[in-house]
Amino acid sequence: RKVDRQLRHLRCRRKKLSRRLTRARNPGARGRRVLKLEEELADLSVKIRDHLLSVEKKAELKVIDAIKTNPKAFYTHVNKRSKVKLSVAPLSRYIGDDLIVDAEEKAELLQDQFSGDFSDPGAVDPEAAAAAIPDHDVSLTEINFTPQCICDSLGELKPYATAPDGDIPALILKTCRASLAGPLWLLWDHSMRTGRVPESLKSQFITSVFKKGSRSLPGYYRPVSITSHITKVFERIVRKKLADFLDENGLNCEMQHGFRKGRSTMTQLLAHLDSI
Repeated sequence: RKVDRQLRHLRCRRKKLSRRLTRARNPGARGRRVLKLEEELADLSVKIRDHLLSVEKKAELKVIDAIKTNPKAFYTHVNKRSKVKLSVAPLSRYIGDDLIVDAEEKAELLQDQFSGDFSDPGAVDPEAAAAAIPDHDVSLTEINFTPQCICDSLGELKPYATAPDGDIPALILKTCRASLAGPLWLLWDHSMRTGRVPESLKSQFITSVFKKGSRSLPGYYRPVSITSHITKVFERIVRKKLADFLDENGLNCEMQHGFRKGRSTMTQLLAHLDSI
């Protein structure tokens, strides 16, 4: 059909742009080219969304016309779109126990499972941890950032990244970054000076993702935290400032390959092979 061909053409263009963007992100690539490809990819994603909405609107108008002669057409249309696959199957605490189907009871069971996967920040002695760090002549006393840093960080957001309910969509933040950089800079600058973060930006939505094994056991699900994009933007800035400080002053261990620019599991394996 004509509609399917158009959608297929748009998705094919998006796939090609994604490949070009992946190649352009290689070390030594020009920043302007990457930014231009990201904007083109975001615009194309918007076109695909608008096209799908247009197709859906035509289908709804067709159903409205069909209702006049077939009253069941409306219910058929609604039922096709109301079927949602359950992300979490009925759970049991142990193998052989009765299955739990109530949503609140399943949430409590998963919460007990997930809470055991995280370390307790209160169990760490800050003074003992600080004493284990070797002394250095350099120190990071404050983190300075500008509205341009906020703008650049907003530009790195994925247009359709998942956000908590009530949060500003990533597409709006990315598209309007030039206008939003100033207000967000005032927010985080005040937060840095006072040492306080708004409560609404500290809340997270925890969802469960099935890994493998039995779907009825909570141990086979892993938690995924969905946080506000506004918080992620500032976290990205702080992380970059800290990473740059450690690299510029040679404070990173040479065996550290994770979470470092230009390093990965591949470089770690190559370094290990060279050492044996």
